[in-house]
Amino acid sequence: MQEGVGVDKMSSADKPNTGVIHRVHTPESWDRIYQAAGDQKLIVVAFSATWCGPCRRMETELTALATEFRDVWFVKIDVDAARGLIQAVDSVRSLPSYALIRGEKQIDAMKGAHPKQLRELIEQHRVMPLTQN
Repeated sequence: MQEGVGVDKMSSADKPNTGVIHRVHTPESWDRIYQAAGDQKLIVVAFSATWCGPCRRMETELTALATEFRDVWFVKIDVDAARGLIQAVDSVRSLPSYALIRGEKQIDAMKGAHPKQLRELIEQHRVMPLTQN
């Protein structure tokens, strides 16, 4: 799997995300990802752990999704290494778990190693819905 580009080096939310999964370990690195993605971009957060077999099996799938969906930001958080990073880590009860975030809202979530279901959620949420006036 390709390591995420140095979060410090990102300059724009439009930077290509080809196969990159950003690994987040600190609140500061999360803030940089979140700010770079902005309110319009979908962020897929994968909560995992090094000891989790299903999490390791999903790494290949997650990389393939990151390569395919270049308009979506992919973030991986190791729940053991990043305890207390963001509130969502404390609410994760099973691994792997995924949160889909846009702006300040979690818009969907998924538990388990189900690549087809994760793909469907990304396809469903990757385009921001038009607001009606």
